[in-house]
Amino acid sequence: MSDEFIEAVETILACRGKLIVSGLGKSGHVARKITATLTSTGTPALFLHSAEAAHGDVGIIGKDDMILALSFSGETTEVINIVRYAKRNGNKIIAMTGKPNSTLATEADIHLDTSVSQEDCVINIVPTCSSTAQLAMGDALATALMEIRGFLNRM
Repeated sequence: MSDEFIEAVETILACRGKLIVSGLGKSGHVARKITATLTSTGTPALFLHSAEAAHGDVGIIGKDDMILALSFSGETTEVINIVRYAKRNGNKIIAMTGKPNSTLATEADIHLDTSVSQEDCVINIVPTCSSTAQLAMGDALATALMEIRGFLNRM
C-alpha cells in the first residue's frame, strides 16, 4: 500500500461533500463503475461525464466536494478542464493515471499510479490492462473506505 493510496483514503474520509468521479472513453466507463461501487459501499459519490461538464454540468461540483479524475494518459483535455475548475473552486483532487509525469498527475493533490507495462493486444493500444488497473485501484479505494467506515456493521 503506497503513501499516496493511504493519503487518498484519508482525504476521501475527511470529505464533507460528495466524491465527484470523472473520466472519458474507457476511463469514463471505469469511473462510472467506481462511482457505483463507492455509492453502494457507503461513500457518497457522483459520476460527472467529462464532456458534459464543459456544457454546464461542472456546476454540480460544490465547495465541500472532491474530485477523483481518471485518465490513463493524464492528458485528456476534458478531464484536465474539470480539474482546473475544481482547483479554482478550492476542491481537493485525486488523479488516477498511468503516467505519473502527466498534466493531470501533476495538477492533482494526490496521484494514484495505475501504470501498466503493456496492453494485452498485439498493437498495444486497446485499453485492457490499463482499464483493469484503474478498476482494481477503484475497488481497493472502495473496500478500504467501506472497512474503515464499518459499513458492513450497519447492514
